[in-house]
Amino acid sequence: MKKRALFYGNEKDHALSDQIYASLHSKVPISFYNQDVLMEAGEDTQIELIETDHLKSLYADRTIIYFKNKCDLHPLKTISGDITAVVNANYRRQLAFVSRHHLKTVTYGFSNRDTVTFSSRDDDRLVISLQRSVYTLDGVLIDPMEIPCRISGERNDLSILAYVAILILLGELRLEEDGYLNL
Repeated sequence: MKKRALFYGNEKDHALSDQIYASLHSKVPISFYNQDVLMEAGEDTQIELIETDHLKSLYADRTIIYFKNKCDLHPLKTISGDITAVVNANYRRQLAFVSRHHLKTVTYGFSNRDTVTFSSRDDDRLVISLQRSVYTLDGVLIDPMEIPCRISGERNDLSILAYVAILILLGELRLEEDGYLNL
């Protein structure tokens, strides 16, 4: 069965979905769509990445909905199915929305209350902490853990946390042979 990650909000901000596509396209059959592009890698797509800035209804199973910073929640009236929201814990409006819709939620941010946060950080390495157990879209229980990461280039801290949260939920968190996730 297909798994989906829906990136909802500012249509011009494709950095996170582009990063996930780039990291997975050589490992798993994947497709990516937005208003301008359709890309596929491999046959029999297992993962769909979908970018949109406007949605009225969402009826889906095995789906992640990632709320971007500037997303208009007003048009989205109906959500139904096996959906997990990935939300920056500082976005109170988005947290209230997922609560009203009774969505499973994974928060990311800098607080020890967030599901995904930093454990430690320096210039070229960091450790991300999964603070509580979560289920992947395939129903696999992932227990709390620490994920050592190696950073190359400039990265936005919140984007790093969201990226790791989505990889975990997709069941696609894969460390290199040396035990690090390369970012």
